[in-house]
Amino acid sequence: MAESADATGVISRDRAWTVLAEFTKSDSLRKHARARRTIP
Repeated sequence: MAESADATGVISRDRAWTVLAEFTKSDSLRKHARARRTIP
């Protein structure tokens, strides 16, 4: 996973979603996560 991080240790939104989807099997929890995401 370290190879996906930038110099500050922040991973991309796409990588974060991939990790979240891998460990969160419930569609309702994924929808909740998408609704709660922080938009810079």
